[in-house]
Amino acid sequence: MKAKIEVVSYNQNWPVIFASEARLIKIALGDNCRAIHHVGSTSIPGMCAKPIIDIIPVVKNIQKVDDVVAAMIKLDYQAGGEGGMLFRRFFTKTVAMHGFNVHIYEEGAGEVDRLIKFRDWMRNHQDDADDYANLKIKLASEHADNRLSYTMGKESLVANIDKKTGFSGWRIVQVLTDREWAAYHRIRREEIFDAMGVVYDPHHPTLSDHAHIHLVIYSGADIVGVAQLERLDGGEVALRPFAIDTHYQNRGLGSILLVNIERWLRQQDCHLIKLHASPLAVRFYERHGYSFMPFPADRSFDGVQHVDMGKLL
Repeated sequence: MKAKIEVVSYNQNWPVIFASEARLIKIALGDNCRAIHHVGSTSIPGMCAKPIIDIIPVVKNIQKVDDVVAAMIKLDYQAGGEGGMLFRRFFTKTVAMHGFNVHIYEEGAGEVDRLIKFRDWMRNHQDDADDYANLKIKLASEHADNRLSYTMGKESLVANIDKKTGFSGWRIVQVLTDREWAAYHRIRREEIFDAMGVVYDPHHPTLSDHAHIHLVIYSGADIVGVAQLERLDGGEVALRPFAIDTHYQNRGLGSILLVNIERWLRQQDCHLIKLHASPLAVRFYERHGYSFMPFPADRSFDGVQHVDMGKLL
């Protein structure tokens, strides 16, 4: 059974516990580790929190973390892979009175900047900190047995604080929360299916098929683009609906999303990506190294103009 969610009063020993654990993690990660940050509610003096220390080690090369998983296991951590965040390595550990969530990111990752800005804002804006604390207490009471509902209940407030901090970086995540799914469906419908004259089905079987991966890209606190990937045989991948919200186009976000999808797929040992491009998007894909490549269309493309394209990764 999963432990119930419990929000407890601030413990002045949390920074000390963080510092002690951070030293061990830095040794485990070796020279790849550039910095380690204490984030989350336990890093905010006076803030009530789940007794879980959130730690962000920043590394030079995220893939090299895979070589030291055994060293983290020796520290009693369990490896959780990416946990829905592209280019993250996630580890957890629970001891007698508290736990640790370790989120490892590469230098320059937007999520690192976001979480540090959130922490620093809460340290210096008591009204917002009080609102956050009260919300967590309420959600822990209402959703003690449902961690996802607890997390989603905080999403709106967290997004509002992200706007206040001025965070403007990007991050790519697998779709999880209600807000992300709503944006995912809206952008796909408006930017892709309406343009093709195809009725959009928000309950299509591919949305729950494990061979399909559903992504959104954030710019600051806003969800601005979507992509769907389908794993094919032999290390090939299909890029299915891919779009940036009209209001955020021509800012380079499509290129950021595409380039990082390719980078991520290479790390997953995929070697070829294929797609059905809108004729209007052919030049965009050509600029990113795509060329004409046969790719049989599914029935949803019957009567819809498209260009088969692909790229070796």
